[in-house]
Amino acid sequence: FTLGNGVDRANASIFETRRQNYKFLSRNHLTDSLSVASGIEWLEDDVTKSTSQYTQQNRTTKSAHLSTNYINEAFLTEFAVHYDDVENVASDTTFNLGLGYRFNQNNQLSINFGEGFKAPTFNDLYFPFGGNPNLKFETSRNKEIVYKGFYDVGSLVVNLYDSEIDNLIVWIPDSNGIWAPQNIGKANISGIDASFSISYGNYTHKITASSISSEDAATGSQLMLRAKQHYGYDISYSGGSFDLFAQFQHVGERPDTDFQTFMPTMLDSFTQVNFGASYSFDNEWQLKLKITDLFDKSPTLASGYNSGGREFYLTLVHQNLF
Repeated sequence: FTLGNGVDRANASIFETRRQNYKFLSRNHLTDSLSVASGIEWLEDDVTKSTSQYTQQNRTTKSAHLSTNYINEAFLTEFAVHYDDVENVASDTTFNLGLGYRFNQNNQLSINFGEGFKAPTFNDLYFPFGGNPNLKFETSRNKEIVYKGFYDVGSLVVNLYDSEIDNLIVWIPDSNGIWAPQNIGKANISGIDASFSISYGNYTHKITASSISSEDAATGSQLMLRAKQHYGYDISYSGGSFDLFAQFQHVGERPDTDFQTFMPTMLDSFTQVNFGASYSFDNEWQLKLKITDLFDKSPTLASGYNSGGREFYLTLVHQNLF
């Protein structure tokens, strides 16, 4: 519902998306070491219930994939092929190949190569106040090296990656100040992620850190709304039926465009604390509480937009496996 500035809720504009999604997945183990998986998916987005008139009111995406992996005491291999057909956009076939080697029970190194395909979202293309029906789909070529170590005191995962993206989709203002998605040509995103986990008694600690370089290949400038540094610390407690967790997240400065002056600006870094708890009554019923932005810091995530601030989620889960 869009209201305010003299428009009351009764006369608010409505943006409503209805989604239907059907998916079939299958996995077969041909031997103890070799397995094959496949799947098909049908997805439809429909916005006919919205009061604003979209030039296109529904879109269907059809997908299929086939993958195989082989695992023995020393080697791990995986190969996957994925096909996507997005109505009125494009169809594309992408692949991923992964090779891993276990030096021993505690150390593993893997190398992954792959291609990516990302279609513009429905609003990217058809949003009544800034959609761009001429957008091209994104493609990417990705390389990754991953180390996993398992020790008496905990585990360590280090991930180095590099991605080259063509036709990256970014919402930016034009010369008239109208925000709309554009393809910016080529972009390079590379970085390193590291996480270390340690468990002691009923407590688990996890430390994460990321350093990311994201650049427009033509200008060398940092991509909009992408921070170079991310840090985190999680602590969780498991006491049988009762679980607790606290999460500290730090996000560095991010470049943006000021929504009033249309000049470049830099959004401040921020640290956010999240909290959660859950209680299991039995094997079927569970009550969960989650609080995001516990201290209501309300960081600016994008120029001109208020953040959600402190949010509470209370969830009752019933699971009956038969």
